Amino acid sequence: MSNVGGQRSPIYVLHGIAGIGKSTIAQTIAQRAAELGYLGASFFFSRNEEHRKSGKLFFSTIALQLSQYDPAFASSIGAALERMPDAATRRIPDQLKDLIIDPLRDLCHSNSRLVLIVIDALDECDVQDAKEILRLLRQEMPRLVSFKVFITTRPEQHIRHILLGRSHDQFFLHEIEHSIIQADIRLYLQHQLSQEMVQNALPDLELPPWEPSPEDLEALVQVAGKLFIIASTAVRFILDTTEINPHSRMAILLGGSDEESTNKRPEQALDDMYLQILQSAVPKDSGKHIVERFQMVVGTIILLQDPLPTKALANLLAMAINDINRALSHLHSIIAPSSLDGSPQIYHKSFLDFITDVERCSRDKRFLVTPKIHHSRIAAHCFQIMDHHLHKNICNLGFPECYLDNSKVHHVTDGRVPPELSYACSYYAKHLSQADAKHKELPQLVENFVLKHILNWLEVLSLIGRLDVAYPALEYTKLFLRAVSYYSI
Repeated sequence: MSNVGGQRSPIYVLHGIAGIGKSTIAQTIAQRAAELGYLGASFFFSRNEEHRKSGKLFFSTIALQLSQYDPAFASSIGAALERMPDAATRRIPDQLKDLIIDPLRDLCHSNSRLVLIVIDALDECDVQDAKEILRLLRQEMPRLVSFKVFITTRPEQHIRHILLGRSHDQFFLHEIEHSIIQADIRLYLQHQLSQEMVQNALPDLELPPWEPSPEDLEALVQVAGKLFIIASTAVRFILDTTEINPHSRMAILLGGSDEESTNKRPEQALDDMYLQILQSAVPKDSGKHIVERFQMVVGTIILLQDPLPTKALANLLAMAINDINRALSHLHSIIAPSSLDGSPQIYHKSFLDFITDVERCSRDKRFLVTPKIHHSRIAAHCFQIMDHHLHKNICNLGFPECYLDNSKVHHVTDGRVPPELSYACSYYAKHLSQADAKHKELPQLVENFVLKHILNWLEVLSLIGRLDVAYPALEYTKLFLRAVSYYSI
């Protein structure tokens, strides 16, 4: 990566299976590069957030960060924006050319300082956007001679296909020798489960603080295999602040381990751990209503297009906040509130993969989330929210406020367009597109929306700056109604 201006590729790709620690490495490299003054920009894709699972804002975001990184970059990119004010909203290739390549090419030739861009979880970007971003980076980045790009990704087929037969630097993290990875995991667990760290995490625990026996710690190392996500999730589970019983929770995790754990597929070991955590939270003798509450809350959280704060989630689902908190109270090791707005989010995408896979979740089908069923239910809730809230001139805008641009009227939506309504208007169609046309309530809810609320829905989309979703949403709605007509024949 340090061979600036040399013949090596400016792109380095770190491949790795889910949970092996790619994001941790990306964050560490970004942090270290920032300390050394080399980090020009970073972007962490996430399929759990609307603006981080597509490439539409990728290059404009990188350009913004590069402007903040270097005053000369800021001046050149600013001049480009003055010439082309809409550059940040253009097609992905145009954003790269107009905001990064053209403004910075000459500056890079006169500046030998390394500029690093870190891109994490490219596999979580929409397939077509990911392919285009990777193709453009390979094609255009050599023109910025001082730039290097570090990318992490699962070895997905569409990404491997773009890289096939091309000269580039890459490494497959999961091909590191098993003993080397386990040595790192052992050090991690020894530190995280040391008496000092246990006491910091659980200050109410009786002294002296608990610590695992060498045998139990080694057993946990074997369970983790090559996956750091197992080790980190195990630590969160063991040091859960609602239970304050690390000895018992360690026993729960190790209860399903056996001597053949090292021979299991990585996914199998991860599935075992997830299942043990879920069964600890919802024991087999739990009542039907507890399982239904789990399905409602967790099934919604993992399929939301954008995370919602707990209050908005409760309003969307017509549930009490306390019921949501109860459903999540023993799941903090896999679902926890965001530090930004408190919205409950899964720690790692591997949990979604597990809980929605009929084969991987087959040993206890109480936890299986069937996407089609849950998308249908979430779509129905979206229509109910819109039916309840939508009305003409929802923000009571008068003249001349109704003619102001979005940036000037956005503040008036507070309290009048609550988060659950904003979510329903923005994403009902995403859920509807994956819903069951034979759902009992949906057809009538969709028909009611089309007949009563289209114009008011468009008004809200305009106020929240999401008119871009209107056309595809109407297309999804039309396709759903056609499917309903087909099944009703």
